[in-house]
Amino acid sequence: CRLMAFIKSGSVTQEDDEFRRSSLSDDNNSLKMQSLKRPLKDGQKEPFNFEDLYGFNRNYGNPDGWGILTYTQKSALPVKEQGINPAYADANYNSAVAGVIKSKPNIIFAHIRLASDECKQIELSNVHPFSYQNWSFMHNGTVNGSFSPVIKAKIEDYKALLGDGPKGTTDSEIAFYYFLGKLKEANGTTDSKQLPLEKVQAAFAVAIYDLVSNSKPLYKTLNGNVAGIQGTLKTQPGCNFVLSDGEKILAFRKESDLFLGEKTLADGQKEYVIASERNRLNDKTLKWVEIPENYMLTISKDDAGVLIPRLNHISEFIRDKSIF
Repeated sequence: CRLMAFIKSGSVTQEDDEFRRSSLSDDNNSLKMQSLKRPLKDGQKEPFNFEDLYGFNRNYGNPDGWGILTYTQKSALPVKEQGINPAYADANYNSAVAGVIKSKPNIIFAHIRLASDECKQIELSNVHPFSYQNWSFMHNGTVNGSFSPVIKAKIEDYKALLGDGPKGTTDSEIAFYYFLGKLKEANGTTDSKQLPLEKVQAAFAVAIYDLVSNSKPLYKTLNGNVAGIQGTLKTQPGCNFVLSDGEKILAFRKESDLFLGEKTLADGQKEYVIASERNRLNDKTLKWVEIPENYMLTISKDDAGVLIPRLNHISEFIRDKSIF
């Protein structure tokens, strides 16, 4: 899978529009292009890609559906459009991007799916982002702890607690509802306006801990076909989680790549983007940093209404620090 999330606190300008359109559909490494099967031309050399080590074909792409979700200042509830066709071949994806640009949202979640071996069904109920009330969630990676007996039993409890539950079959949606259940179990509500940020961060961290600790690590033997590398590579659990309540974004990185981009606009305002692959690398106003593994990124407003990104190691929120 691949994902992008955008957040800006101030009004959305034409410069924002151009940046978002390029990132979602026009750039040569836009999210749309990341969904495309890209055969190599004679003599062409692709940069090394982490997923090559997993045995994925570099030119395979992420063709198993797409979703775009937005929050605007007019509504606390997210608006979502989805499709099960590859984004590069679906006119509805282009229409959805055009609609996003027109609505000028403060937060955008966008995701393209590569179905995993555990969740091969290509259907709308399995397409990210997922939403519940004002919450939204998307995932890059595979976390088999979602299917463990411990998590499955708790999800049944949380269905009653939340009055809702997973609609599809993905590990990702189960992880989302597990977080929601943890949040309500600990605080009596999922309404983030009633909760300090620290309570949300704690529930997110505990959910991540439980999902990872109940996952069976999987390993792939490397045979030297990529960069001559020999040995074994851990492939699960991979949990790049991105979460929002319409006011802030929380993200967590484990195993797969995840980056934070800071776009400085002509008026001095900043827009932030979280992405599984960097794009617009020639844009001098866009600076990328890699989110460290096992760190939680929080982008939220300070008292003056300015968005501030913060990094915290997950061990700051949990007692058992051994698995991180």
